[in-house]
Amino acid sequence: RSPANFSHPMEYQQNTVSSLDLIGQERVLNTELLGSMFLAFVAEFKTTHKTYFHALSANITQNIMSLVVSLDHIGGFSQTLAAAVESSPLAALEAFEAAVCKKYGLPRFQIQLTTSGNCMPIRGVNAAVSNKIIKVRGIVVSSSAVFTKPKELFLTCRNCLSTRTTRDVIP
Repeated sequence: RSPANFSHPMEYQQNTVSSLDLIGQERVLNTELLGSMFLAFVAEFKTTHKTYFHALSANITQNIMSLVVSLDHIGGFSQTLAAAVESSPLAALEAFEAAVCKKYGLPRFQIQLTTSGNCMPIRGVNAAVSNKIIKVRGIVVSSSAVFTKPKELFLTCRNCLSTRTTRDVIP
């Protein structure tokens, strides 16, 4: 048979990126899918005292470019969405904010996360909780990346190749 006999010719969509997870059955999450899932959460999630859709509409009307969202509500709505926030919080929040900006035509928007979990003391924050969402009491003025500093140096001279280990002066 020649290609002319087919009733539906094959088309190539140049600007479409597709991916397939060969191991599991779940969909591969990208920023557009995360954004659309968050917009569905905002539109559909309701409790007896709260609807995020009305809070978002009221904030945009009052020119408040932020929305406070509970992580507990996200987890109750979709485990996939909660896992995305837990595994990569910065990328997930950027996808959420971009989706809201795109849908409502806003130049900028901020999603603020809250949780009912226990507070961690600020002095208890260490490398083990790096790149994770934690709850601390008070106002965090600034944060920075983890800075590693060696406890011991193994030095080798380039000229005579003598070696020495030091713990005294570490830059």
